[in-house]
Amino acid sequence: MRTLCYSLAVALAVTVSAGVFGACSSSPASSSSSMDAKPVLVDLTNNVILPSYRALDTQVDALRAAAAELQASPSDASLSKAQAAWRAARKAWEQAEAFRFGPVESNRITPAMNYWPAGADAIGKVIAGTDPITAESFEALGANAKGSLAVEYLLFDNQGGNAAVLTSLTTAPNADRRLTYVKVATENMKKRTAELVSAWDPAGQNFAKELTDAGDLFPTSKAALDQIVNSATFAADLVTGTKIAKPYGLKTGGVPAPDQEETPRSDNSIADMLATVDGVRSVYTGAYGSADGMGLSDLVRAKNPALDDRVIADLADAEAKIGAIPAPFRTAITDHREAVEAAYQSIRTLKNSLTTEVAGTLGTTLKFNDNDGD
Repeated sequence: MRTLCYSLAVALAVTVSAGVFGACSSSPASSSSSMDAKPVLVDLTNNVILPSYRALDTQVDALRAAAAELQASPSDASLSKAQAAWRAARKAWEQAEAFRFGPVESNRITPAMNYWPAGADAIGKVIAGTDPITAESFEALGANAKGSLAVEYLLFDNQGGNAAVLTSLTTAPNADRRLTYVKVATENMKKRTAELVSAWDPAGQNFAKELTDAGDLFPTSKAALDQIVNSATFAADLVTGTKIAKPYGLKTGGVPAPDQEETPRSDNSIADMLATVDGVRSVYTGAYGSADGMGLSDLVRAKNPALDDRVIADLADAEAKIGAIPAPFRTAITDHREAVEAAYQSIRTLKNSLTTEVAGTLGTTLKFNDNDGD
C-alpha cells in the first residue's frame, strides 16, 4: 500500500537522498511490530496476481485478433497493429515474471510462451515445408518454435524494418505460410494464457486458494510468503544476470554479446526490463492498476521502516536508470556503456536489498541460484 510513497520516489530517485523517503507515511495496517502474512497473501493474489494474469490473457487475445487481421489483409497498418499488440502482450508477460511459480511452471506454460532463443531454423523448416500448419501440428513443435519470441522473429526485423517484414509476409516465397504461422502461434499463446487464468481462478482450478490458505503445496502462510519473496527476488536477478549482464558482456570478459539480448529483433529489451521491475514493484507495494492493497512492503515496514523506504527508493532508481538507457539496447551495450552500467548497478542494488535485507527481515530462505554478472 505504498503508491504515494512510490510515486514520490520515482520523481525524485536520482536527485534526492534516501532521507526524503523516510517522510512517507506508513499504511495503518503496518503500525504494529509484526504482522500476519495471510492478509498480504490474499491482497497480492486478488489485487496483483489474478488481475495480472487476466490482463495477460486479454492482451494475448488482442494479439491473436491482430494476427488474424494481418493474415486476412497484410499491410503496413495491420502489421503495425500486430506489432503493437505483441508489445502489449510482452509487457504483461514480463510483469508476471515477478510471480513465476505454480501453474505457469508446473503446466510448462513458461517454455511454451517464452522460450529463448527462438529457433530460427525450426521455424524456417516449418515455413519451408508443405504440411498444413494447424493447431495440432503446431502443438507438436518444440518450445523454440512457439510463443512470444517465435512471433517476434516473424513480425520484426531490426535491420530491414517493416518494409522487409511486409515483403516476407506478402511477396516472398512462402509468405502465406508465414502469415499462417503467426496466426496459429498466437492462437496457441491464447490457449496457454487461458489455461493459466483457469488454473489460478477461484472459478477454475483455484490455485489462488493454495496460496492464500494453507494447503498441500504451501502448508503454512510462511511457506507461501517465502515463495512470493523468492519469485520477486528471482525476477530482479533475471534483470541483472540475464537481461543486462549477458549482452552487456559481464559474462564474456567485458566484450558485448548482442546475441544474448532477449528481444533484439523488436528492440524491446529495455521495455522488457522495465516491465519486469514493474512486476517486482507490484509484488512489493501491493499496487497494480487501480488496486492498492497490501504487499511485502507492509510486512517489511512493520519491522523495519527504514529498510522499506530504502527498497522503495531502490525500485524507483532502478526504473529511472533502466529508462535512461538510450534505445535500442543492442547499440547501447557498445555505444552507451556508462548508462548500461548505471542501470546494472542500480538493479543489482535492488536485488541485493531483496536477497539480504528483505529476505532476512521476513525470515525467508532463498532457493534461487544467483545469476549475477560477477
